[in-house]
Amino acid sequence: MAGTSRLFRLEEHDYPRLHDLLSPFLPESITILGWFEQHRDAPPVPPIWASFSVAEPAPPLLALFVLGTEIAGYQSRLFCSAEASPGQPTPEQETFVASFVEASLRAAFDYIAETSPAGALIRESGLMIGSIHEKWHDCLRALPYAGSHSPCRKVVLPPSAARAFAEGASDARLPPGARVTQLQNGDLETVMRYNKIARTTAYVKSRMEQSVCIRAPGPDGEEVPVAWTVVHADSSIGQLHVIDISKTGRNCYDLR
Repeated sequence: MAGTSRLFRLEEHDYPRLHDLLSPFLPESITILGWFEQHRDAPPVPPIWASFSVAEPAPPLLALFVLGTEIAGYQSRLFCSAEASPGQPTPEQETFVASFVEASLRAAFDYIAETSPAGALIRESGLMIGSIHEKWHDCLRALPYAGSHSPCRKVVLPPSAARAFAEGASDARLPPGARVTQLQNGDLETVMRYNKIARTTAYVKSRMEQSVCIRAPGPDGEEVPVAWTVVHADSSIGQLHVIDISKTGRNCYDLR
């Protein structure tokens, strides 16, 4: 069985090559490309480590790890090329991914220790890798100190389906008086109260520019947020919430 013992830290000049390399693996590779796209116009891009040198021909089995930003709680992402293939992972693939993740976590902890005053605290509390493909649940769960938190189902749409979905959306389908806006500072308390997965206020505030919020008239006639979602720092869509207005005494709206 094959493992990986060497990591390659990507440099800024590697990013165009990375984009070309991972694009054929979309939508699964969005876990890495999403970070790149979010930060390409506002560098620096968070640290990315690869199991191979992007200056050389890519091997059939490869993996990449991106360390999340401090404001995102360093929540990180993983991608392996085997995710784009159907079926269960082979023992070789599981060993490869487990070894790569262990090496990546060591590199990430070292990076945080060198760049952040919270380095020692993060090493003690651990790092979270989000949006992990289900293929790797068993092999990663077997790693020392590993744990599973807040499992959720991820819906991955190919670009063609995503475009069709967006083109079919229309404000005209909303109830009378409702409109699509973005989240605002005044919405933070409401959003934080309904969050199922803990996020800092600073992080949620940082994502408001890339958010969608449906507002509707409340009991006193003023607009209130009744549904919202944000684009996360890895370009995934999350924190989707629709208020159960049957429990709030507000007018009932069909927001489907």
